[in-house]
Amino acid sequence: MAKTNQKYKKPLPRKTVAQSKKTERKNQDKFRYKKLIIIASILIITYISVSPSLKNGFTNWDDNVYVTENNLIMHLKAENIKIMFFDFLNCNYYHPLTFLSLAIDYNSVKLNPARYHLVNVLFHILNTLLVFIFIYRLSGKKVTVAAIVAIVFGIHPMHVESVAWITERKDVLYAFFFIGALITYLSYLRKEARSFLFYFFTLVLFILSVLSKPSAIIFPVILLLIDFFMKRKFDIKCLLEKTPFFIISIIFGIITIKDQSNVAITEWSAIAIHHRLIFASYGFITYIYKLFIPFNLSAFYPYPTKFPITEALPAIFYAAPFIALGLFFLVYKSLKISRLYAFGFLFFFFNIIMVLQFLSVGPALMAERYTYMSYIGLAFIGGMEFDRLYNSKKVFANAIKYFVTGLLIIYGIMFASLTYQRTQVWKNSNTLWTDVIKKFPLKVEVAYKNRGNYFAREANQYDKALQDFNTFISISPYDATILNNRGNLYVLMQKPELSIADYTKAISIDPTYYDSYINRGITYANIGKYDLALADMDKAIKLNPGKNDVYKNRAFCYSSMGKYEEAIKDYNLLITKEPESVGNYLNRGIAFFNSKRYNEAIADFSMTIQLDTANKVAYCNRSQAYNLIGDYKNALSDALKAQQMGQAINEEYINVLKSKKQ
Repeated sequence: MAKTNQKYKKPLPRKTVAQSKKTERKNQDKFRYKKLIIIASILIITYISVSPSLKNGFTNWDDNVYVTENNLIMHLKAENIKIMFFDFLNCNYYHPLTFLSLAIDYNSVKLNPARYHLVNVLFHILNTLLVFIFIYRLSGKKVTVAAIVAIVFGIHPMHVESVAWITERKDVLYAFFFIGALITYLSYLRKEARSFLFYFFTLVLFILSVLSKPSAIIFPVILLLIDFFMKRKFDIKCLLEKTPFFIISIIFGIITIKDQSNVAITEWSAIAIHHRLIFASYGFITYIYKLFIPFNLSAFYPYPTKFPITEALPAIFYAAPFIALGLFFLVYKSLKISRLYAFGFLFFFFNIIMVLQFLSVGPALMAERYTYMSYIGLAFIGGMEFDRLYNSKKVFANAIKYFVTGLLIIYGIMFASLTYQRTQVWKNSNTLWTDVIKKFPLKVEVAYKNRGNYFAREANQYDKALQDFNTFISISPYDATILNNRGNLYVLMQKPELSIADYTKAISIDPTYYDSYINRGITYANIGKYDLALADMDKAIKLNPGKNDVYKNRAFCYSSMGKYEEAIKDYNLLITKEPESVGNYLNRGIAFFNSKRYNEAIADFSMTIQLDTANKVAYCNRSQAYNLIGDYKNALSDALKAQQMGQAINEEYINVLKSKKQ
């Protein structure tokens, strides 16, 4: 039997299960490290881009309302916290968590702006991380998509306002809880372990978000939008689980409308419905435009005309509704191909719909801060399309891939550079409002008023302040507030007659203007016209009996006129309202002293010293009161104490007390 020649073949090595798992684990670790490097790079670039804000100060655009003059945050005590959370029927701005976070800052560093800016920056960086996580999970764990959306969120110039403006702590805070809630909702949808807990966490985070800023009331609509994108069936269970979210949204929506109707929402009849539609459409398409071309940015975008509207608007305003309608039509048609465009577009739309000026909120046509959450939707479309292109096997895809990648790199560099520069515009009130005036000369009256206030109160450049106030008045001559401000400036310039003339004109424009009555009253008192001063103080009290400052000034008038009993009555009232105020006890003690009620004066001076142990004036005054009742020992002790603390004391007075003591 013939033998066949067979070559010996070495058997191939067989991969064991252990080796396969080891390789898989190694690949997973490699992927995890790559993902961490991408995330770290995004966060570092974001930090560098917004870091100039750490050197910025406060501005006079609402930072006074929220921080520098906000008594509510100055004492972190139970009474104030209760007011923050439960006095929502009488507040102008209901976002208690924002005020609580600012109160924590104030009670840690008082008015050091670096701390406030640092907290804003840290929240923005955390939000950028949360955006990455949210998009990574929403996109089906596509790192490229998550990276693109996160970097756009982190370094887009339109987001500078939300980070660099201390007042906008509410933006970065509400977004932190809002995005966190979206992430937990995705966990709930994927029925991860203990999914009910994720539903509960979503509800809690939503409540925290809406307590930070009312803009979060749109959250339940976004949940339905995610259900749509995830192709979830809209059955009874799906709708019922949203019920608690919608109930909370309705409650906070009512509170917001009530609050804003007092301070920000323009009267409905002031703008015709068709003009409201035009302005809303213009803002809508402009926000989209500035996503791609973020130039000529401004802290304030004025309306193109004054109200009531009596002239034709620029052509783009009339075209805007048709452009917006065209975009919606294209998105509708895209549903035949994919849900991506509808989801991203509507995510943008629903997050910005409440501020599209159909119900005009405030005097500005649009604001950059409104894009903080909404741009996530549009960036998601871009990220998903880039990922699809990057993974395409088509012949022409490579060329387009390199072109688009280069374009994204150029955009990234441009965004980071513009954000770095834009952040420095918020350095102080001068740089902020000068930038607005440069973009819209003679169009934004408030820019001249606020820059004038900066020159007058912070820079002591009275001539520049006067120039800005005069410019404002030339644009809007019947604004009582600017006349009041110019009146204050004339006081600083030691021109009381001119200040009185401005206060008087302001009152003629607005007979209920509290500030002008009290300011004119103080000016009258300073030039010795006490009767006229008292008349203004009394009128101010009728207009606003809850204000304490007017009682202090009226008490000063009474004391200056020798009407000490009337002054004491005002101080009695003030002490019941401000029991820890040092000045009230000191001034009432002086009134008691001047009316020869020395024992009562001593009691008030003693209370002043108890509240302020370093009050040398109180020691000096108490010494004189002791002297007049014959208590020379205590009189001498207080005189020496006051002298030791730096108070000027006549040596002859001390020698007399020493001789009387003996």
